[in-house]
Amino acid sequence: MKSDREIPPFDVFYAKALEINPSVSMYKTQIEVAKMAKLEMFCKNVWGVDAKGNEAVEVAIQKTEAFFNSLGIKTRLLDYGIGEDVVNEIVRRFRERGLKLGEHGIVTPEHVEKILRDRL
Repeated sequence: MKSDREIPPFDVFYAKALEINPSVSMYKTQIEVAKMAKLEMFCKNVWGVDAKGNEAVEVAIQKTEAFFNSLGIKTRLLDYGIGEDVVNEIVRRFRERGLKLGEHGIVTPEHVEKILRDRL
């Protein structure tokens, strides 16, 4: 029987994992006033786009993903052979343990599932 701590081996370098890591996508499920302001600053300061609200979310996601793609870095879990089965297992573990993430503990297993499916 496999230990809960064992992680299947994937050929994903750390830098690539940072882009797959859906931190920008997380804003879709964890938008609050403070986060929105940070995203609007990110759009303006990094991408030169003076976007507000949900437009800032979309611009941040699209431009960040396009940037990594332009460097030849794949940005989807499926690109690395990580599919539905792994997502299902991760979500199962989050639900089983009742884990919540985020600086205020508001990212639930349901949010994790949405975020990971968005990155497939």
